[in-house]
Formats: sequence, C-alpha cells, structure tokens
Amino acid sequence: MIRIRFAGRGGQGGKTAADLMAMMYYGTEGEEGKFPYVSATTTYGPERRGAPVDSFVRLGTSEIRELGPFGNPDMVIVLDGTLADDPKLNVAKGLHDGGILLINAKRSPSEYVDFCRRFRVFTVDASGIAVAHGLGTRATPIVNTALLGAFARVSGLGSIDILVAFIGSEMKKKIDANKQVAIAAHVAVSGIEKE
Repeated sequence: MIRIRFAGRGGQGGKTAADLMAMMYYGTEGEEGKFPYVSATTTYGPERRGAPVDSFVRLGTSEIRELGPFGNPDMVIVLDGTLADDPKLNVAKGLHDGGILLINAKRSPSEYVDFCRRFRVFTVDASGIAVAHGLGTRATPIVNTALLGAFARVSGLGSIDILVAFIGSEMKKKIDANKQVAIAAHVAVSGIEKE
C-alpha cells in the first residue's frame, strides 16, 4: 500500500486534491497508475479556512482495512511552502528515510537542508502556476491540480496523460485551466535529475 499525506491550509484545495488523487488512481490491477483499492480522508482543526489541514490517501493492491489518518506516509505533499518553514508543524512527521517530500514553493529543494538529509525533496511553484491560469487568488491559490501534475512526475505513478484525461472527464469547472496547470507543474518540478 502507498500512503500519501497532503499538508496544507484550509481553503487551498487539500481535501479536493486527496479526493481527486483517489479517484484518478482508482481502477483495475495491472493498468498503468491504477489501484483496485483507494481511500481518502481529511482531518480538520477547529478552524477550517487558513488553519493547517491534513488529508490522507491510501492506494492499495489489496483491500484497505485501515481508515482515517495515518502517521507513516510514503510521500508528503505540502500545499503551502510556509508550513515547511515552521519546525513546530513538522510537515514531514512520520515520513520514512528516502520518502518523497513535494513542496509548493519557489525555492530550490536544496534550500530545505534539513529535509534533504533524509528525504527526496522536490519543489514546484504551484501557487504561481495556479494564479497565472486563474485558479484562485494570490492570497488563496487553488493548487490541487498543479500539485497532482508535479506528483505524477516525482512519484512515477501513472503519467501526465492519465491526469489530463482524468481532468477532462471528471472535473466540472475550469477544465482547460486545470489541464494547463497540471501540465505546467509537471514540467516545472525542481529536484528531478536530468532526463
């Protein structure tokens, strides 16, 4: 089973990102990037908008019996780069050595020195990409499809074509903008070795 935790702030699209990821990767065993069992859940603090929020996705090849939050992710996706700067929040909590940490930030992965010692760190300016395509505002960018595009690249699970097709068939609003954002973020990830 693969466990992915989204760390973000309420109103950024973390719950939607988790739901979209679970729906996108759901399918029959053997298909590229598909899993026959998925689950997604979100935990909220007392405040929803602006407060830290975690969403959890499980992708499995066998029945998923554990539900709810988990403390041992294989990958962490940080929707708001400022969360990675706050040691009290510890966004990488529970992530195993060598796990993937994808951060929505303009900064280079190498600037996250403490994280780089233990994890495979990637960054992408998902906020800038989303706002440039009309998804949210500078104060509250909607970064879910941008981070899914970056995730598809760094995780090796599926392809950008699967994500773009999924957006076209499942999303109801701003379909073209979401497709463009996913593709732009997929290309813009920092920390990828030369291909």
